[in-house]
Amino acid sequence: MQGWDGSSAVLLRKGQLLRLAVAAGEDAGALQLTALGGFPAADSLTVSSFPQLAGVLPALHAHAGELPAGTVTAEVLDSLEHLQQQVVADAAEWRDGNAPGDPVKTQLQQAVFTAGELAAFLQGQRGIALVQLFNGWEPSKGQPIYNPLAIHMLEQALAAPGVAFISSVAPGGVGLTGILYADREPFASWAMHLASFGCQANAVAGSAYYKLLIGQLLGYKLEHVLGYVASSGEPASVQLQQQVAQDIRKLSKVKPQLPWSASDTNIRKHKPAAAAAAAAGAAGAAAGKGSAGFGGKGGFAKKAAKR
Repeated sequence: MQGWDGSSAVLLRKGQLLRLAVAAGEDAGALQLTALGGFPAADSLTVSSFPQLAGVLPALHAHAGELPAGTVTAEVLDSLEHLQQQVVADAAEWRDGNAPGDPVKTQLQQAVFTAGELAAFLQGQRGIALVQLFNGWEPSKGQPIYNPLAIHMLEQALAAPGVAFISSVAPGGVGLTGILYADREPFASWAMHLASFGCQANAVAGSAYYKLLIGQLLGYKLEHVLGYVASSGEPASVQLQQQVAQDIRKLSKVKPQLPWSASDTNIRKHKPAAAAAAAAGAAGAAAGKGSAGFGGKGGFAKKAAKR
C-alpha cells in the first residue's frame, strides 16, 4: 500500500492496481476498493525489461479474480522499510539458504521472502537473485510476482546501477524467471548458465546434480545446499560434489567477492562470447547428470540487458 493520507491509498492486489478509500454516505468511515487497471502495466519497467511478459499479461491480470464487493477491512502487517532494516541487520536468512532443521517460515515471512532476497541482492549480499515472473505450470497456486513487495523491489533492482538481468524460460513457455545479477564476474557467467537450461525460481530441480549446482551458483552456504540435497533422498556423493565444483570453475575463473557495490572499480566484466562458450562447455560436462527439471528454451526468447 502506498500513499495513505488518512482517506485513500493505492495498493496492489495480485494482478490489479486498486484505490483504497474511505467511503461516504451510508458507509461513511468504511473502506472501499476501486479498480485502476491491471499490473504490471504494458509500459512498466518490469515488462520493458522482460518483454516476454507482454504475452501473458492478460493471464496475470486475470489472476486476481473479481474485485471484492462492498466494504473491506485493512491492517498493516509489515513494511518495506522494516524488511530492509532486517536485511541490513543480518542478511543470512535471505542469502545463505535454508539450513537443515531451520524452523518453518511463518506465512508472512514466506510472503515477503522474494522481496527480502532482492533487498539482500541490492545491499550487495548476493551476486544473483531469481524472481518467478510467470508460473504457467501450476497457476492455481498463484503468481509469485504478486507476493507482497516483490514487484516494488524488482523494479527498484532493475533501475539500480551495476545490475544486469536476463530472462530464463521454461519449456513451452510455461514459466518465465528473471535472473538479476551483479554485472561482473563470476556472477554474469553464472547467470548466463542458469538461463541456458531454463532455471526457474519456483521450480524444484530434477536431480541432485542440478540441486547442488543451482544452490551454489545462487550463493547459498555449501552445507545448507548439501543438507537440502540429502533431504530430497539423493545425497550428493564426493564425486558429484567434485564434478559440480569443476563445472562451476569452467564457467568463470574469477572467485566471487561479496558484498559487491556499483562503485567498485577493481572488477572484471564478462565477455559474452567467452561466457557463452564456458556455459556450453559446462552444459556438455553436465550431460548424464540428470534433469534440471525445467530445461529447454520454451516459447519465449531470451534477452540480456544491463543498466
